[in-house]
Amino acid sequence: NGRTARMSEDGSVYLFKGDESNYELPNCDQITFKGDFSPLEPEWTTIYVSAGKKDKINKVDIVGFFCQKGNLVKDQLGLIAVLDKSSFVAVKSSKVRSLLFELRKHKIKGKTVRISIAR
Repeated sequence: NGRTARMSEDGSVYLFKGDESNYELPNCDQITFKGDFSPLEPEWTTIYVSAGKKDKINKVDIVGFFCQKGNLVKDQLGLIAVLDKSSFVAVKSSKVRSLLFELRKHKIKGKTVRISIAR
C-alpha cells in the first residue's frame, strides 16, 4: 500500500496482493469520485487544565466547574483524565469557544488555572 500525496492534496493509493508483475495500474484519468470528500469536524475537542491530583483536583471538581461556571450539561462532557499536575477533558466541539471564554474568568477550588485546547 503506497500513498502518493499529502493530507490535503490529490493522490492515489495502490494495494498489491502477491506478485506485482501481474497487475496493470489504472489510468488516473478514468477514476472519478462523486460527493464531497472534505474532512469532517471532530465531534469532541480535548481541553487542557493546568491542575491535577497534586493540586487536590478530581473528576468531580472538574465536572462541577465545567457545568456550573462553563454552562455545560453532563452529556456535553466526555472522558476526563486527571494526571498529577494536569487534566484533560473531552468537550463537544460546538461548545469549546463559549466554554473557554466563560472559564477564563473563574478559579477552580480557589486556584487560577490555565485552560486551553490541548495540542
